[in-house]
Amino acid sequence: MVDGRKIAILGAGRIGESLIALDDKLTPNQGMRAWSTTDPHDAHEAAPVKSGRILLFVHGTFSNTESLIHGLKANPRGLGEEFLGKAIDA
Repeated sequence: MVDGRKIAILGAGRIGESLIALDDKLTPNQGMRAWSTTDPHDAHEAAPVKSGRILLFVHGTFSNTESLIHGLKANPRGLGEEFLGKAIDA
């Protein structure tokens, strides 16, 4: 048997406000970003595109895409660079 319960929606509390502030600090450039194919730190606000392919990275909480791309590029076997190259050239 499933028991249904109504749960009150609460406003933001101190913990939520602290988490939002921490996320703002760790990820100052929030929203969709477009990255240079050569420099993972060269990012700008992404504009909608009418055609073509898009590679979308979704990072975890309190993280950023710059770190993800840097990690790919730092792979000692070159697998990250290979992946990014194939994604760009596809």
